[in-house]
Amino acid sequence: MNPRIQRLRADIAGDRGAFAKHLGVLAEHDPQVDVSAGRSALVACGLHHAYCAVESILARIARTLEGGVQESGEWQRELWMVHFATFLR
Repeated sequence: MNPRIQRLRADIAGDRGAFAKHLGVLAEHDPQVDVSAGRSALVACGLHHAYCAVESILARIARTLEGGVQESGEWQRELWMVHFATFLR
């Protein structure tokens, strides 16, 4: 297998682990039981980090397969629109 692809797969595996870890934080939260500000902040942080893990996967794919990520001010939106759409098909 191509060394770049091997590296990509290893990096994605790490990002997937981070994603699962942060989803675990969300799974522990029952919004009908605990609505404290501290718990809500923890959930918000978990969502943020889970989102960042997915975004990291998409950026790694773009850098490895397409040579980079667009440098426009809207690179994140473009990244999601192009790559996430392929997951929905």
